[in-house]
Amino acid sequence: MRFTLLAHEVGEYGGQESAIASFVKYANNSGHIIDLISYKVDDQTASLKNVNVKLVPRPKLPFVFRFLWFFIVAPRCVHPSALTLACGAIVRTKTDAVWMHYWHLNHLREVKWVCSYGGNLVRFLNQSIARVVALLAEGFCIRRSYSGVMIAVSDSLAAELKKYYKSADIIVVPNSVKQIESIEEIVWQDDTVLFVGGEWGRKGLLKIAQACQIAAIQVDRKIKLRIAGNGPQSVIREINGLDMVEVEHIKWTSDIGSFMGTGDIFVSASKYETFGMAGHEAMGYGKRMVVTNVHGLGDAVDRAGTGRITTGAVSDIARCIVETLNEVDGAHAHRAKSFAYISHNFSDADLHGKYDEFIHHLESMEAAR
Repeated sequence: MRFTLLAHEVGEYGGQESAIASFVKYANNSGHIIDLISYKVDDQTASLKNVNVKLVPRPKLPFVFRFLWFFIVAPRCVHPSALTLACGAIVRTKTDAVWMHYWHLNHLREVKWVCSYGGNLVRFLNQSIARVVALLAEGFCIRRSYSGVMIAVSDSLAAELKKYYKSADIIVVPNSVKQIESIEEIVWQDDTVLFVGGEWGRKGLLKIAQACQIAAIQVDRKIKLRIAGNGPQSVIREINGLDMVEVEHIKWTSDIGSFMGTGDIFVSASKYETFGMAGHEAMGYGKRMVVTNVHGLGDAVDRAGTGRITTGAVSDIARCIVETLNEVDGAHAHRAKSFAYISHNFSDADLHGKYDEFIHHLESMEAAR
């Protein structure tokens, strides 16, 4: 089978980018031919035998203009009769399948705003305009009557999509998750909370820090807060003012394993996710979890029985952190549950089975033409 895949970027980095790269590699190894249309493709993916890369020239402009440029130009690279899959990129032509890594309409309904303010007005305006444009484009290109295949990255997202896109054929293909090889590899540092990600307003970093302060006072010892991700230094300065919280901030790390080994409790107060890659990776490295009930991650923590679901209020996050810190006898059992859940549900065999299911859908669509 031959199909065309459109995505802004594809490569072994990030969340969405690596998920697409993983699928492309599997489809290539299964003998399928992929015409890949993108702004950027990493060398490993581009060198695959059955992958034909067509790069769209990327203008050196703010993201909103790059989004619109791809929206207009990328479809010109698609053959009119091609079986087409859009992954994280909204394009103006009808697609046979859409990989919903991010559902802009659902984000707006859940969060009530398009973008959180991060301290930089220019960046905030750029992101806000881009989200509004993406929302409008999504509504225009993927109508409620859409009857193609939709890929959701979590069960709860699939349920929401099915309510809205009643004519679509919706399947679940989760992202691939990095994890340790065995339970014996689990390492941690006591009294240490981990936070991973950008867009700190939506993900609740400041609330988590305030909750750590309250929790530290209650347990009568300092809590370390280790942060990996880009955000305004004004937030870090405010957190540094909390006397019971020791802060360590790195802008980003590709070595997620080493970072996960520096803490024990992963905390997320995110208002919206479709999967929650960082949280799933934390579970894959045996972390105890405190998270809000967002798509994907809330499902995982609940099913694994490895942590606590918080409302996202500062006082409730603090309660969950205190309860987790006070788990003496059951602490390692929860770490083991985290690892076991990811190991059993996100193995290569599980993921490849989902890929096969999706590819079968594409083959059926091609045969019906």
